[in-house]
Amino acid sequence: MVISRKGNVPNLNIHLNGTQMQSCDSYKYLGVHIDKDLNWKSHIEYITKKVSKSCGALAKIRHCVDTKTLVNVYHALVNSYVRYGIVAWGGASQSALKPLQTAINKAVRIITFAPFGNIDLNPAYENLHLLTVNKTHNFEMAKFTYKSQNELLPISVGNAFQISSINLNHGHFVRNRQRPARILCRTKTAEKSVQYGSFHLWNSIPSTIKNSESFNIFKKNYKSYLIQSYQTV
Repeated sequence: MVISRKGNVPNLNIHLNGTQMQSCDSYKYLGVHIDKDLNWKSHIEYITKKVSKSCGALAKIRHCVDTKTLVNVYHALVNSYVRYGIVAWGGASQSALKPLQTAINKAVRIITFAPFGNIDLNPAYENLHLLTVNKTHNFEMAKFTYKSQNELLPISVGNAFQISSINLNHGHFVRNRQRPARILCRTKTAEKSVQYGSFHLWNSIPSTIKNSESFNIFKKNYKSYLIQSYQTV
């Protein structure tokens, strides 16, 4: 697979041990579909189909179980797919993410028995304590950044996210847990990277949440912050 943002990419004949390798436009690696344009449309389409099938299961059981059980099923059949790898693909364009958000909205309508049509679903998301695609992306990105800031990532991953700043009083480099190093980008694709996105997201989180004394407390506080933001949308 030749990954490029340019339209005219020449065909490459690559041989491995005398065998010509077949080219492809997308490839599933560790459960995530990577496409040659890096727009993540292949993976989003894959997740959308999974969510749509799960909506059928929710519709069949919603008359037999309570809301709490439906939410548990939602987390098992819908949210588990949406969360997986979203740190990488969640920065896709809003137009690419729209079909997935529509499918998730359908699941929320089924759980709450909300009518279909142009209605505000934010109160339903808030009441069920669920997150939209964009908020799920922010949540997982924030968790990733908190681990990076507090050296909780595996060494092989953490080394790619070294956050340092100069301490003028001591004359040496120290880790800055409040403000990640700024990343300068020249392309729109780079702006969708984890490094760039985490910088802007982390700066938007209140300090009281960023200073949470443990990862579990941070998750709880930040999710509550995201849920409360439905009221301001």
